[in-house]
Amino acid sequence: MRRLAILAGLAVLTGCVSGPDHVPPEMPLPAKFNEGAAKSDGDV
Repeated sequence: MRRLAILAGLAVLTGCVSGPDHVPPEMPLPAKFNEGAAKSDGDV
């Protein structure tokens, strides 16, 4: 019985490992942000 429990536990753990490697999608970023504009709204 104990041997069956060990095999079942190993089967569950190996199921978590298999699968494709996750690759996050590339997000295009603008070359320059508009936060440094010449117009100033003053202190908020």
